[in-house]
Amino acid sequence: MKQFINIVVCTITLLALAACSSVESRSQKLQLGMTRAAAVKVLGSDYTVVAARVDPDGSPVSVLKYRGDKKQDLFLYFRKDKLVQWGDTEALQNMPETSPPSR
Repeated sequence: MKQFINIVVCTITLLALAACSSVESRSQKLQLGMTRAAAVKVLGSDYTVVAARVDPDGSPVSVLKYRGDKKQDLFLYFRKDKLVQWGDTEALQNMPETSPPSR
């Protein structure tokens, strides 16, 4: 019986530690170009779809929002099911514009 209790306590402890992993720390594993499914696997399924559209060229675009631990939400932007950008709104607004590559 004591061994069973130890197993239960260890399992609960491991689950609690995994749940405590913050969105901010898990976001360090994100990579540009990863699929939406891969990003959700990294961050978990506790997100909200806050925007979606189809671009004029027919490409689907969507935005997922994860609640941050420090009152800063994390936004993930996908185009054609690939992660093209992520961050909080302040960081994203302060990113410099880039020009398209010349051909």
